[in-house]
Amino acid sequence: MSDDLETENAERARDLLERARELVVDHPELSTVLDRLDALGDVDLARHPEVFDEAHQALRRALAGAGRPDTPFPGT
Repeated sequence: MSDDLETENAERARDLLERARELVVDHPELSTVLDRLDALGDVDLARHPEVFDEAHQALRRALAGAGRPDTPFPGT
């Protein structure tokens, strides 16, 4: 990958992460997921699937209760 493309991709990832953080401010579990994804560069490559799986599970839990006022968000 060229340096320009790598820099552009890193900037896009930072922008997406910033926007996502604004959207999940009231959801501590999803904030934690974003923190783990943000730190992925410091995680051994062999553990990346585990981090992605945990993120996927947290998103599924959040979406399972979305729009249902009788089902509070997990962790709140």
